[in-house]
Amino acid sequence: MIFRYENFFIPRVEKSSKISPWEKNLASRGPTALGRTRFFALVLIFEDFSTLGMKKFPYLKTGPFGNPIFNIFWSTGYFRIIENKFEGEILTKINIVGAEDITINHIDSFAIVSSTKRKAFPANEQEKGGLYYIDLKKIESEPILLTKNFNKPFAPHGISIFKTDSITTIAVVNHTIEKEYIEIFKLIGTKLTHLKTLDNPMILSPNDVVLISENSLYFTNDHKYKDGILRLAEDYLGLPISNVVFFDGFKFQEVANGIPFANGINYNSQKELLFVASPRKFYIRVFKKNNDNSLSFI
Repeated sequence: MIFRYENFFIPRVEKSSKISPWEKNLASRGPTALGRTRFFALVLIFEDFSTLGMKKFPYLKTGPFGNPIFNIFWSTGYFRIIENKFEGEILTKINIVGAEDITINHIDSFAIVSSTKRKAFPANEQEKGGLYYIDLKKIESEPILLTKNFNKPFAPHGISIFKTDSITTIAVVNHTIEKEYIEIFKLIGTKLTHLKTLDNPMILSPNDVVLISENSLYFTNDHKYKDGILRLAEDYLGLPISNVVFFDGFKFQEVANGIPFANGINYNSQKELLFVASPRKFYIRVFKKNNDNSLSFI
């Protein structure tokens, strides 16, 4: 959707005290995304952890195993209710399957959207996606697929743009079956050219990226472990072990860590502040960028 610039639209999320047949069926199957099957089983036992459920089962908070279980549901926002509130005007709806991220060039009035059509998580085969160009001056126009001639495996996630003169540099997180990459493109008008692929062991589990120049960027790794029991522990215990990495055009270096599920990242060039979202803890960490591009938490 394209909105006016007043407010954000946030969907309402409600929790029922009953488990649907679909969820029961899901719980009876094999492993699902992020191993949620075993926790559906917990939900079946503990009645969805509603307020009523907590009154019925006070040992969930006080018992020997209660605190960790309760923390899982509390830290993932299970008890939260988000109210619908949108005071702006919807100008148009644009259908892009699997839209992941969006960034706007306010000077030239266009938006770039990354999109990946996901079939399963984690992916068991190479997913396909693309970058789309939306002309904000012609809202009714169809989005333009910029990457139709990009022949490498491409499942984009977080994106960032940096404009110099008539050239827009685009950095894109790319999830492939083989490994994780950050792709760098050049955009002139609506012509997209691939410049290079960043490949490094520190690009472990990239989520989002922000360019601070045409050659340098920060990105978040939302996990420290790729799979196994330690990955599961990260997901369900909310371990604060993800990080932020800086790339100066030549080398990579970790500049922040101790973050639970480091996710979205953005940069205010005027105040030299870097913002990192942690949806697992419902906060945004703010860092001051130092002259050497290291970060100081403020």
